[in-house]
Amino acid sequence: MEQNELLIDLTSIVKSEGMEINVNKEYPIEAFSEFSDMPSLQTPVTLTGTITNHAGNLFLKGDLSFRATFLCDRCLESFEKDFIIPMEDTIAREDSGLEADEFIPYQHNMVLLTEAIYKCIFAVTLDQQLCRKDCKGLCPVCGCNRNETTCDCDDREIDPRLLKLKELLK
Repeated sequence: MEQNELLIDLTSIVKSEGMEINVNKEYPIEAFSEFSDMPSLQTPVTLTGTITNHAGNLFLKGDLSFRATFLCDRCLESFEKDFIIPMEDTIAREDSGLEADEFIPYQHNMVLLTEAIYKCIFAVTLDQQLCRKDCKGLCPVCGCNRNETTCDCDDREIDPRLLKLKELLK
C-alpha cells in the first residue's frame, strides 16, 4: 500500500478562509498494520466528513465506520461488531505553535490521517466489549459458558474470614 494513496490534498482550502472540502476516504486494513494493538479489522475504515478552513485553521469533522472482531470480555467468545464513531481534529502545519498533541500535522498541503484514525478507534474500542448486552459470562467455578449451558456451581462470594467456618459446616 502506497502512502500517497492515503494522503488528503488540502491545497484548495489552505489559503482560502471559509472554504471546505468533503472527505470520503477508505483506509484499507493494511494501512493500520504498524499499530500492534489495533482491533482485528474486518472491513476497511471509511472516513466521511469535511475539512474546513476557519481563520486559517483547518478543522476535520466526520465519522469513521468499520467492522472489527473482538473476544467478549465476559464469555471469551469471538464476535464481530460494527462501529460508527465521530472524529473531530485540528489540522495544522508543524510550525503552527500548537502543542504536538493538539493537532494533526500536514506538510506540502497534504495530510496523512492514519495515526489520528488509529487513536480514535483505539480510544473507543478500549471500553469493555461484550458479545451482547445480557452476556452471562463464564462460571467462575467450572468455567462453562453460561450463555450456552447452565451449571449447579455455587459461585456466591464468601468473605475470606468465614472460609474456615464453611469448611466446618461440610
